[in-house]
Amino acid sequence: MKVKKINLKLFAIIITFVLIIIMPLSKYALYELSGAAPKLRESIGQKVILPQQKYSINWTTHIIKPYEGELKSVAYRWNYDHIGFFDLSVEVDGCSTGLSPFEAMNVKIESSIDSTFEKSKNK
Repeated sequence: MKVKKINLKLFAIIITFVLIIIMPLSKYALYELSGAAPKLRESIGQKVILPQQKYSINWTTHIIKPYEGELKSVAYRWNYDHIGFFDLSVEVDGCSTGLSPFEAMNVKIESSIDSTFEKSKNK
């Protein structure tokens, strides 16, 4: 009987440990292997449009409309509120927000070539 209890406790500890390691690694892989984080790092200084975001605060859903501005910084930050323990923090014209891997993939980047073309087309 004692052996079964010890094995069950050991199994629970191993599963918990594996989940604590696998969840952040899979989230990190989504950011990096999808190309979202590297693309954003290369786009610092360019105009970006962040996607619409939804937050739940005290059982109320808040929707933040898409935000447009110059990308100032991109970094990972600790975030204990969501699965994976961290998210990608982006700063756009003084506004800082965290993006999930899928939100990071949906950021639109206006390259300087596109903006030059648009300006010349509008003249």
